Amino acid sequence: MIQHQTEINYLALYMKGQGSFSSADVISSDVDKLILDALEEIRDQYNIDLTDNLNLRIALSLHTASLIVRIKYNMQLKNHLVDYIKQTFPQGFDLGIYFASHLQEVFHKKVTDDEIAFLAIHLYTALASQHQAVGTKKVLVISSMRQSENILLKQTLLNWFAETTSELTFKTPEQIEDKDIEDYDIFLTTEHNHYYDSGLAFYVDPFPGQQDYLNLKLAIDGFQSIEDITSIFYKDLYSIGDGKKREKIVENMCQKSSEYFELDGAEFKDAVFQRENMRSTYWGNGIAVPHPLTAVSSDSFVAVTELPQAVVWDDQKNMVNLVLLVCVGKNSSKAFQLWNYLAKVFSDKHFVERLLPDPSYEHFIALLKEAIAGSFQK
Repeated sequence: MIQHQTEINYLALYMKGQGSFSSADVISSDVDKLILDALEEIRDQYNIDLTDNLNLRIALSLHTASLIVRIKYNMQLKNHLVDYIKQTFPQGFDLGIYFASHLQEVFHKKVTDDEIAFLAIHLYTALASQHQAVGTKKVLVISSMRQSENILLKQTLLNWFAETTSELTFKTPEQIEDKDIEDYDIFLTTEHNHYYDSGLAFYVDPFPGQQDYLNLKLAIDGFQSIEDITSIFYKDLYSIGDGKKREKIVENMCQKSSEYFELDGAEFKDAVFQRENMRSTYWGNGIAVPHPLTAVSSDSFVAVTELPQAVVWDDQKNMVNLVLLVCVGKNSSKAFQLWNYLAKVFSDKHFVERLLPDPSYEHFIALLKEAIAGSFQK
């Protein structure tokens, strides 16, 4: 009789873990707080605010309620579409990894890639609905510079973005009001201040140059053409056969990138390896995509290493011939959309195969243009 009751109890537990709750009425305050805390962490790390998306919070809460049971009792689901989801919705999957890391901190058990793929669908759907068509923007620049310097900066910004900005206003940090947050679309700052650290404002050099223009163009306009994408794949950051072990390859790429963009090398490397240590950055089809866990500069770029001899990338013995070190500028949510275009490369089973016979930078760019061309066809 005891054995029979044990089987009944296990069956009940299994059904609870396999099922997904279908009513918002069953969402406990603890689960809702767990979801909100995770979304707030994503907002703070990625400058992507999904906390007010009630539909997402309900969907994640309903899904997570049963996921918690599966995590606690080692019953996590298999997902035969995990590779497809990872390659097709990389942006959602990466947010899913961060969401899962929050659950792991609470329950002290690892969430599998299979389960993360389910979370990724919810997160990507919310991201897609959040995306708005590009139009003229109201821009507020937070600056403590002298008036003469502000005038020079304003003239430079107007020369660059007159067609896409309807208003360009300068205010000191002390002049900022609560209503400004609602009144303006884009926030820039000439200092690494509270508004920059909190994720509100994008940093702009007081005397901006060409690289600042490219960074600002992404922050304000997003990607408008194939050339906008290819322009952040720098030839100086393209290399062939650079190392035989994952750690050394990533270290070399971090060093080159830090020197090129004058980044804090230690901070950048640490952010990249934080993400490496969290979960494998193998994205399928012979491609690995290391990237910093949190943005460390305003620069958006992709460094590339092509490996003629495949390298073992992770504990699953996945073999890699192409490494893309992706860096998205801090507080630039539009630049974060780069992941949507890179998905075309990740999901192309023949991209690496076609690159290997001619691993030149020019051939890589030609293949990249071909892969993303469909995203810009009208």
